[in-house]
Amino acid sequence: MKTQFKTFNWGENTEVRFQPFTEIPKDIPVTACMVMATVNNEYMVLSSPQRGWGLPGGHSEEGETPQYTAIRELREEAAVEIDKNSLQVVGGWLAKKVRKTAKNSKYPELAYQLLFIADITKINQFSKRFEIYDRIFVPIEEVTRYAGGENFIPIFNYVTKTYKERFTKIRQKDKDSIIIPSDNAKNLNQTQ
Repeated sequence: MKTQFKTFNWGENTEVRFQPFTEIPKDIPVTACMVMATVNNEYMVLSSPQRGWGLPGGHSEEGETPQYTAIRELREEAAVEIDKNSLQVVGGWLAKKVRKTAKNSKYPELAYQLLFIADITKINQFSKRFEIYDRIFVPIEEVTRYAGGENFIPIFNYVTKTYKERFTKIRQKDKDSIIIPSDNAKNLNQTQ
């Protein structure tokens, strides 16, 4: 599959390239899922001691569908609930082992780590955990100040441009109305 994204390495032992798609591949296993989750035109980003600021996500557990992994990780890591109908795969990182190590031996030679988008419907009380230190919501145009790198920025730009309608929901502004009844003013003058 051709892609506009560069190949890069995760450590010395894994080669990775992001590929856009809208259907979960059936011929290559999925080992992890990440989610670009939004609410009120803001992205949710998490702070991790190992990765810094980034998107919520994690490894699939045995027997889970990728969709369930994404929903579970959002609930466990970020303490949010999503509209399950809004959960949509937008691509994935195809990870290929360059060298086998003790650390990567439990993973297949070739596997996907999927990227989903979703709409947050409920924000629960967040508490710091051993793997996640903080959760914040930032305007979409400011996300790259928190989650960046040569890997993330082109993917973020691709997703927000391709799925623009999902990320630029129009907020209704409060409007005040002033009503001046003209007939009452006329009646007031006649009674004085």
